[in-house]
Amino acid sequence: IIPFVSFFSYPMIQKLYHEALDMISGRTWYLVDGGASRVFDLLPVTNGIVVPSVSVAFGTLTAITIQTLRTRQIMICSALNKEACALRNLHSATNAVFAGPAYDRERLQINTLLGEYCTRLIFESRLGVDLDALLTTGASDSEIDGVVEILYGAPAKPQAEERLFLQNTDFTAMNLARDLQMVRSERLAQLQAPFPAVHWLILTILASTLVIAYLFETDLQVLQFLDDLQLRYLFTVLTSAFLALASLCNDL
Repeated sequence: IIPFVSFFSYPMIQKLYHEALDMISGRTWYLVDGGASRVFDLLPVTNGIVVPSVSVAFGTLTAITIQTLRTRQIMICSALNKEACALRNLHSATNAVFAGPAYDRERLQINTLLGEYCTRLIFESRLGVDLDALLTTGASDSEIDGVVEILYGAPAKPQAEERLFLQNTDFTAMNLARDLQMVRSERLAQLQAPFPAVHWLILTILASTLVIAYLFETDLQVLQFLDDLQLRYLFTVLTSAFLALASLCNDL
């Protein structure tokens, strides 16, 4: 939609550009050549200094932004996969630790806690989650604390069941709970460290500057009463490129 709007609204935008310039400058006289000489005199400065400087700054900042967001996305996906694997292994380990009818209550408690942790994981990973609430909650506050307490407070097993396998499984379950907390901390750290608002403000200002520079550059051709079809096409390409970059950053 935006490219079509850009293509058909270019004459109106160009007109608004002229009116804004006249209003800001406070000009009360009429230019004989329509302002063509003024634009022609300023073209060397615009092409030689302003546009290259802004373009380099915008391109560098955009590349850094996309690379950082993509890396952050991969790290969050990796953390989610690690958490899913650790949850599966922790569930199996705790079932082995609390095997038998004598530990039905412990198994039920742990399974309930792990189910609630999965619900928390989905809530924290959904679109539009409140980052301030995550920051207030903290990475250490989760249902895994309850699982660890149950493992620490488990009743002693009968002497006949003291086998090396059960000792290793107890140790493995504790390690899995610790790993799960560490991976969750890393994931929350990625979620709680987005770009500040000033970063997006700078990108918006740089993109707007390039659009205004384009209007200024093409002002001479418009004043010479040339066909504006090519200018509309280039303006559409410019705005579409900025829209594509904005959509990519929003998706990441």
